[in-house]
Amino acid sequence: MFIFLRLLLAHFIADFPLQLTGIYNLKLKKAWGSFIHSGIVMLVCVVLCMPFLRKPEMWVIMFWIWIVHGLQDWGKVVYCERAKRDTLWIFILDQLMHIALISMVFIIPGLSSLVAPAGESIILRIYADNQIVICAMGYIFAGFGGVFVNLYVKAGFLKIPAMDVPRGIKKYYGIAERVLIVMLIILGGYWFLLIAPFLGARVLLARKKNKELYVELTINALIAIVISLPIRFIL
Repeated sequence: MFIFLRLLLAHFIADFPLQLTGIYNLKLKKAWGSFIHSGIVMLVCVVLCMPFLRKPEMWVIMFWIWIVHGLQDWGKVVYCERAKRDTLWIFILDQLMHIALISMVFIIPGLSSLVAPAGESIILRIYADNQIVICAMGYIFAGFGGVFVNLYVKAGFLKIPAMDVPRGIKKYYGIAERVLIVMLIILGGYWFLLIAPFLGARVLLARKKNKELYVELTINALIAIVISLPIRFIL
């Protein structure tokens, strides 16, 4: 489980905050663009599994992730182009397939039994803490992955015409909202009660108080709650 969680965190880091617009557009135009992206995924995996890189089995899973992640992304692009559709369910299925790909670590001898390296340094203690890793995944998926989930919900359930991915400060408003709500719920106790005044302050500070604002805040809150509750249960 130790290595699986680090590989999964690497996937979320590379698939969301590190999948820049230029890389995403390259995936849509060229098949090899998907393998450049999956190469970035592999590099992040290398960084997060650095203490174990002397094991040959580790490079087996790295190569597996690079090839299969690239094939999965290329297949998704081809399917979405031919079917002329890209929905929340396809997004969820794509993520589940990536998780299944990483789960191969459990059947590679010598990897599933690995534990945290010994050491007293702050970096090693943070690296060895599974709770920190799980929380980090929640923040990344809610914050950066939530950008896409938000658009899929609007297009698929609210029938709001397709929009471009928000950029600039507007994008980071949404990321910050979702991350903060996840954080408050994970903290437990009465911290979650701060969600209401926080959203209220967002409404008061907004330049335009319209239906779009309330829809945005509602979707962001739902995304954060759906992601944070399972994490809260696990922890």
